[in-house]
Amino acid sequence: MNYYMAAGCARMGQVECTLQYLRMALNEGFTSPKKVATDMAFANVRDNPDFKQMLAAQVNTKSSQAR
Repeated sequence: MNYYMAAGCARMGQVECTLQYLRMALNEGFTSPKKVATDMAFANVRDNPDFKQMLAAQVNTKSSQAR
């Protein structure tokens, strides 16, 4: 649910709302950072520094857990 809320917020241009819901979805393990990075729903926030940082942190967390 949080992933779809994030996508809806992104489509409306609400960056903070997008990041909030997306962070919850990623933390719940709903999706992968790679999927988020390629999902066209998030095209308008891809250049946002907070968005990039959040995805990078998730990639690092996932790779640390795999070890």
